[in-house]
Amino acid sequence: MLDNFSLNEFLSFQNPLIYILSVGLFIFIVIYISFKDIYRPLLKKQKLERLNLERRNKEISNRLILVDPNPIIRIDDKSNILLYKSRSTERLYNFFYCEL
Repeated sequence: MLDNFSLNEFLSFQNPLIYILSVGLFIFIVIYISFKDIYRPLLKKQKLERLNLERRNKEISNRLILVDPNPIIRIDDKSNILLYKSRSTERLYNFFYCEL
C-alpha cells in the first residue's frame, strides 16, 4: 500500500486536503490583513476621538463655570465654599450646620 503512495499524488490539486488547507490559509490571511490594516487603526482612531471629546467637554464645562454671570455657589478645588448669593443656600448652610 505504501508502494503506491507518492508525494506528487498527495500534493496534487486533486487531493481535497490541499483545497481545504489552501482555502483555510487564504481565509486566515484575509482576516489577519483586515484586522491589522482596518480594525486596529479604527480602534486607535476611536480612542483618540474619545479622549479629545472628553478633554473638549471638560474645557467647555470649565469655561461655563468661570463665565457664569450669576452663580449661586462657587466651590474651589479643595471643596471650600467661595461664594453664595441666595437665601436658600444660606438656609441650607444653617440646616447642615456649616460655617461660612
